[in-house]
Amino acid sequence: MWDALPTELCGKILTYVNLHDLFTVRAVSWRWRNLAERQTFHHVRDQNMANIIEFGNENSCIQVKMYATQFDTANGVITFECREQPSTILLATRRSGVILPVHPKFMTIRFEGWSSGSMTRSPPEQLSEKEKERYRLHSTYNYAQERALELPSWDKAGSHLVGDHDHILSFAYLQSQSYHTNISSYATFHWLKVSLSWLAAGLAGGVSHTPLDQIFASRFGSLSSQLAKQGCFKYDATSEPVLRYIVNDEKQSFGDLVEYIRTHDMETRLSRLQHALPAVGVDYRMIWKYPFAKAFVTGRALLLSEDDVIRGIEGGEQECKALLQSVYKRRNCERVIREQQQRRRESTT
Repeated sequence: MWDALPTELCGKILTYVNLHDLFTVRAVSWRWRNLAERQTFHHVRDQNMANIIEFGNENSCIQVKMYATQFDTANGVITFECREQPSTILLATRRSGVILPVHPKFMTIRFEGWSSGSMTRSPPEQLSEKEKERYRLHSTYNYAQERALELPSWDKAGSHLVGDHDHILSFAYLQSQSYHTNISSYATFHWLKVSLSWLAAGLAGGVSHTPLDQIFASRFGSLSSQLAKQGCFKYDATSEPVLRYIVNDEKQSFGDLVEYIRTHDMETRLSRLQHALPAVGVDYRMIWKYPFAKAFVTGRALLLSEDDVIRGIEGGEQECKALLQSVYKRRNCERVIREQQQRRRESTT
């Protein structure tokens, strides 16, 4: 019935739908998916919902806001750009050859629409306090809101791309020298491309409710096929040369990319974990759930090895599965008991 409605009427109906429900409408049909995705872009743009790039630590915090400007219908990708000043921030200074960071090299990207769409779950009353704490950790974890991105070295001046499976950020390092021994490194931000599945992930109540859609999935699929013909079956999809090729940067040719992949393995701790976890049956998005894994990725866990982190995450996910199964069984038992009590009351009346 819904597919029989005129396109103009469908579009008008979707203007009254909130952001969370727009992602639900995508599952109705291909026609409604296309309409809902376009309306999602208009909703985000017209409501001035920004993506906030945040650098912070115990002593300081700075934010850069970027707003929706373009929508790639074919790939389901929204482009955000800065429209407020300053879009350039100071990251580090170098005095007498010593780099003094002003902000950490890891940043988080948060969408403003998440604050109103996210839902928290209260733990079941029948759990012990320790079980409730574990339940909160596993049931309220949101991959999109917890993840961080690492910036390249401040010494690498010029334009850069950083990203993950569902968003890509373009920025450039600038350097200025005010004194003979003092050089400052700045970052100026150009654009941020995000997939609709990334926006949906931040609104969902948990990882299991969101798909694993990759940004520019068709381009990555085509690239993997081309690389396989060259004998390259394993590569870091988040490395800068790969991202440049995906966004059609003219500076990155396919021949140079093949040479890079043949001579470079997984370069970061995060990329190695993302490739290792699926081999033990764990979703790579669980990395940011555990404080010890975060510390390892950001370089603060000096005594942990990669194997230690993998075993820790694997054990935590097994605990999560057992806990949620226990909660499910208890709820089923309570439901059966209530139904039996109700039938007894009805039979005695």
